[in-house]
Amino acid sequence: MTIDDVALRVSAALGAAGVPFILVGGFSSNFHGVPRSTADAEFVVKLKGVAPRRGCPPSP
Repeated sequence: MTIDDVALRVSAALGAAGVPFILVGGFSSNFHGVPRSTADAEFVVKLKGVAPRRGCPPSP
């Protein structure tokens, strides 16, 4: 499975679930014609009814 396959599957799943999202990172940059050496794909999602966390809990 390629990064393209993964990005398309995740995009389809988020869209089908009605979750607003944007795709960022190297994948979206390359798609828009701005070459990047990384081929990563990050998704930024908008969650409703979820309070943001302030930092991570300390390690034990």
